[in-house]
Amino acid sequence: MSKNQKTNVKRQAVSPPQKPVQKTVQNKIPHKGKTNTKKNKFSFIKLAKISAIAAVAALILVVIALLITGLRFSTSVSDDSVRAKFFGWTEKGEYYKGTLYFSGEGEGTATLNAKKKTISYSNGDTYTGEMSRGFPNGEGKMVYANGSSYVGSFINGVIDGKGKMTYANGSSYDGEFKDGKYSGNGVLTESDGTVCTCSFSDNKKNGAATVNYADGSVFIGTFVNDAKSGYGEYTAANGDSYKGNFENDLFSGQGTYTWENGEFYTGMFENGNINGYGTHTRKDTSILVGYFENGEYVRTETPEDEEDTDTENTDNE
Repeated sequence: MSKNQKTNVKRQAVSPPQKPVQKTVQNKIPHKGKTNTKKNKFSFIKLAKISAIAAVAALILVVIALLITGLRFSTSVSDDSVRAKFFGWTEKGEYYKGTLYFSGEGEGTATLNAKKKTISYSNGDTYTGEMSRGFPNGEGKMVYANGSSYVGSFINGVIDGKGKMTYANGSSYDGEFKDGKYSGNGVLTESDGTVCTCSFSDNKKNGAATVNYADGSVFIGTFVNDAKSGYGEYTAANGDSYKGNFENDLFSGQGTYTWENGEFYTGMFENGNINGYGTHTRKDTSILVGYFENGEYVRTETPEDEEDTDTENTDNE
C-alpha cells in the first residue's frame, strides 16, 4: 500500500459519520396546521360555555335584583269570581304599580297605580280609592264608561255596604248594598222624579215603603218583589184615596175607596177595580148596598141572600 493510500484510509477513518435519514423522525412530528385547528375549536367551545354561564348568571342576578325591588307576577280573585293576574311592582305584599289582566266576567286589562290610588280599566271605567291586590276594597269612587258612577264601600272588588249609585239617565239609589245589589234600607230616585224610601233585597223593593210619585200621588205600605202587596194606603194626585189590601200592585180584597167629592165605597176589590159585595155611599148620602162588577152596581142582594139562593138551588137538584 502506498503512502497516499494510507493517508486516504486515515482520512476515511476520521471522516464524520453520515447523517441519519430524517424520514422516520419527520413522520412522528404532527402537522402544524392540524394542531392549530383543534386548539381554535377548543377555545371557541370553552368561550361559548363561559359566555352561556355568564349570561345565565347575569339573568339570575337581574331577576334577583327585580325581585328585591318588588317586581312580581301574581294572581288574585274577587268576591264575584273575577280572576286578575298582576305583573308589576309590589310593596309589603300589596300591588303597587303595574298591569292587571282579567278573566271571567270582567275580562280585559287595567293599569294600577297605588300611589295615586287609581285603577284605569281598558273598557273606560276608572276607580279612585282604597284597594287591595288589584281590586277596589274600602271606600272609593267608580266612574263607568257609560256615564254612571258609584261612591261608597267595596269589598274585594264588589260593591258592598253603604253607597250611592247614580245612573246616566239621572236615576239614583242611595243606601245599602250586598254583593253589588240593593239590599237593606235605601232611597231609590227614578229619572221621572219618583222617590221610593224602602227596604230592598236582590235589587227589588221588599218590605215597608213610602213612595212619592212624580205626578204627586203617594203610596204607604209594603212591597213584595217590586209589587204592592198586603195592606197599604194610596192617595192619588186628584185627591182620591184607597185604604185596603193590595195584590200584585193592584187593589185586591177588602178596602175603602174615597173620591175627592166625598163619596166612598167600602167592600171587595179585584184586579184594581170595585168587584164583589160592598156599600157605596153617595155624595147625597144615598147608599147602594149589593154587588158591583167593574165599578158598576148590578144587584141588591146581600151575601146572605146569595147564600140562601145557593141552598135552594142545591135542594132543587
